[in-house]
Amino acid sequence: MSWVTLIYMLLGFMGYLRFRDKAEKSITLNLPVHEIPVQIVKIAIALAAYCTFGLQFFVCLEIVWNPLKDKCPPYCSCNSCSVPTIAPFMVLIGAFCFSILGLIMPVFVEIVTDWETGFGAYNWKNVLIVLLGVFVLIFGSESAITDILKQLGGSGATDGTQD
Repeated sequence: MSWVTLIYMLLGFMGYLRFRDKAEKSITLNLPVHEIPVQIVKIAIALAAYCTFGLQFFVCLEIVWNPLKDKCPPYCSCNSCSVPTIAPFMVLIGAFCFSILGLIMPVFVEIVTDWETGFGAYNWKNVLIVLLGVFVLIFGSESAITDILKQLGGSGATDGTQD
């Protein structure tokens, strides 16, 4: 998981260095569409997301859905009414689940399992990972909620001003 995160961070950083102010929300939107290697990269990214995205949310789905599935009617589709486009909603789920399940929870698991033996020099690592997880949780969720509000017709402004 950390290698995947590192690769994504590196690609995002390099993409921003290359395109600066013209950088789109996804780096693949900046690439020229008529070149074959670019098309291969886009297909590979789509396949990677298709094959792994559901796997990342399996635990979250099991935790949240099992208590709720008996209380919801089979025709219930609240998400389709509240969020007409899925992209910002998936960003919100990604920011929330990645920060908690990918960064914060492994630290707590390590703390629980290593409580008896101590942490040694690696305690600073846990603090940094939890801080990064909280940072991703707060700012990723805030950005996704702002995008959802903008798509629903609200201003999305958090400082009380209108766009």
